[in-house]
Amino acid sequence: MTANEESIQALKDALKVSPDNAPLTIHLADMLMSSARYDEASDHYSRALTLAPGNEAARLGLAQVCLQQGKYSQALVIVEDLIRQAKPPAKALVLHARLLLNDGQIEKARHEYTRAIDLDFSVQDTSLFERLGLKEKPIERELITTDGRIRAGVRDDDDEDEDDDD
Repeated sequence: MTANEESIQALKDALKVSPDNAPLTIHLADMLMSSARYDEASDHYSRALTLAPGNEAARLGLAQVCLQQGKYSQALVIVEDLIRQAKPPAKALVLHARLLLNDGQIEKARHEYTRAIDLDFSVQDTSLFERLGLKEKPIERELITTDGRIRAGVRDDDDEDEDDDD
């Protein structure tokens, strides 16, 4: 049994003792999702939503599972509900961008991805960035401080070129 399988089993055992624990249920669903056990993950995210209706992490997880299972319309319904909030979760905007790109709506997908990065730079996804054909290169994660700022003294190549013109 792998370490991941042992963790999943430990979480299942813990849920037998505390079956109404929504955070524990979500954690198990996340672990199942990361193990590509999408049907089980879906069941646990749904259970978590029964225990904690409207839970953002469970809704987002369920949308991600739906995307992985090819249930794009279901994923879109969940994500569109999440992004209607006054302060939508950046991860939901990235997922929305993926769904829009999948549907061929490239400009809308670019807009949602950019909006997500503006809200929370940590959700940056290089592969999605490239698939969207965005022009500005993303900043490497190691150049970002823990609070999302660019480290002091870091400049991109364009800034250096501008300084050479002076």
